[in-house]
Amino acid sequence: MTGAVLTTVAGILGIALLSILSSEWGDWSVQQTSFLVISYTCGILGVIGGVASIMRVQFPVAVLGGACAIFTPAFFFAIPGLVLIARSASLFKDFEKKEQ
Repeated sequence: MTGAVLTTVAGILGIALLSILSSEWGDWSVQQTSFLVISYTCGILGVIGGVASIMRVQFPVAVLGGACAIFTPAFFFAIPGLVLIARSASLFKDFEKKEQ
């Protein structure tokens, strides 16, 4: 549960920080706009992954969201969140344990 909350917080905080930074900087070049769009997208995917992790469904989506949240300004929440989500893989409803 802690990993899910950390990933969700990283996504929300990343979006908030990007909004503050983008409003302060004024005119944007094409490269800066592209970077901003990619960072916003990673923040949104972080929130989606955090919610999927809270609900304990769609393990690949939860891991993808945690990995994407690392590319936001709030990466310091996303890194431990991703590690905790990956460690709790067996708690997800759709996780298959392959026996050998």
